[in-house]
Amino acid sequence: MLSQEASAVVASFGQQPGVTREHLDNFNRVLNDSPELTRQINDAVQKKVLKGFAPLNDPHAGGTYDPRDQEIHLPLAALVNDANGKHAAAGDLTFVLGHEIQHSLYSPTAALAREQFKTEAIKIARSTHDYTAAGEKVLASNRADEATAEIAGWNAIVSAVKSRNPNPTLEDVYLFADGRARDFVTRSGYPSVYTPKANLTFNSDLTLSPTAGNVEAMGVNYFDKSVKDTRIGHAGQSDYVNHYGPWVVGTAAIYERHYNKSKPGEPEQPMILDMQRLGFNEEILEHNGIDLGSDTRPMPYLDSSTQPPTPGLFQHSKDTHLHVSPISAQALEQELRERDPQSPRPPAQTPSQPGHPDHALYQQIKSGVMQLDAQHGREWDGASQRMTASLLALAKEEGLSRVDHVVLNNPTGQLAGGEKVFVVQGALNDPAHQRAHMPTVDAVQAPENQSFDRLQAINQTQAQAREQQQALEQSQQAVTQTGPSIAR
Repeated sequence: MLSQEASAVVASFGQQPGVTREHLDNFNRVLNDSPELTRQINDAVQKKVLKGFAPLNDPHAGGTYDPRDQEIHLPLAALVNDANGKHAAAGDLTFVLGHEIQHSLYSPTAALAREQFKTEAIKIARSTHDYTAAGEKVLASNRADEATAEIAGWNAIVSAVKSRNPNPTLEDVYLFADGRARDFVTRSGYPSVYTPKANLTFNSDLTLSPTAGNVEAMGVNYFDKSVKDTRIGHAGQSDYVNHYGPWVVGTAAIYERHYNKSKPGEPEQPMILDMQRLGFNEEILEHNGIDLGSDTRPMPYLDSSTQPPTPGLFQHSKDTHLHVSPISAQALEQELRERDPQSPRPPAQTPSQPGHPDHALYQQIKSGVMQLDAQHGREWDGASQRMTASLLALAKEEGLSRVDHVVLNNPTGQLAGGEKVFVVQGALNDPAHQRAHMPTVDAVQAPENQSFDRLQAINQTQAQAREQQQALEQSQQAVTQTGPSIAR
């Protein structure tokens, strides 16, 4: 059971703005159903790394731990009952709580890694200016943090399942939180067979110990996943390394400038980063928000993953979340004015409205989803609407110009029927057709506004790529027309 101090921390959640009796009851029920969660909370509170719980506003996170206020933030949508009066998100929330509580327990280690980076940054700024190796150490700590948090989340759901069934199977645990269990268990065949991931070593009671081997395995299974399979950060367009990367970039820039002050009229000393080795992407880093401190001028850097190193600029994007490559101050101010919610403008149209540029593609996908519903005896509902929005973002991201079919996968030796949903451009029997797919459960569960936000970010990225390509073609054309100059 919860300690007296931990009980007070949990009870304080009910005093947060927007938290209802239903939210609090479901929260307490989740804690009571998993003895492992109770143990974790008692441990975190006793170690003074967890002081409270609060609502979460980020639509791209299932939960967060903030080491500054030592609070875990949870989405209230995960604490409401469905139309049948059931708490459908109980399994997912159990996992998230185990994950975030472990983040709180790891926070002193994470802080130590950041302090070590700062210590190394002083020497680097005075010598090589290359922050790659120091950055790798911080990211390795971040990776271990996420991996151990995943293991804690798994153990929390195993504990909850065992409270109902003392001898559960992998299938029981998987089905309790299927959206989270996929990184631990492979579901294949028809009827479905559930097998542990080959790189994990489970205990006889189905729990996982945070051994070096298991932590590395979850680093691979979770932290190392692609942007497409992660979708965190600003607008859901990031993987984990670029989610943590802005701190490395911003901190390195602050130290580099402090110890290498440039004289008026002289170029700044660029810092050096091997972007490929670190897994960094300038655009994603800037979308996630880089804080360059009080000196918000773009920070020059050299990407040493190419020879010769490629010059670049990191923008101060903490508040704008804009990627500019580079852009004039006037153009940036104009872009901000266009995005300023306070400026007078007509309400933004959504793809479901005729005036939106992606409306035709939306309608094509909607038609396909409606056909799917009809084939399965379903009426158009909120799940259909969410799937349509998810597939629209997927189609734009994968470069489909139209969608002729929306189909589910047939059962195979690896997948049960309907686990994946496809959007197809062209005839189904045409080997040259284009298609894209995503897990059906993700397509159905992603909030519509989250998918529309992702679509907007994709459209902005593609528009910028087109502009850069046009500028490159124009510059190449100009060089061709003028010819090389002759010095004498």
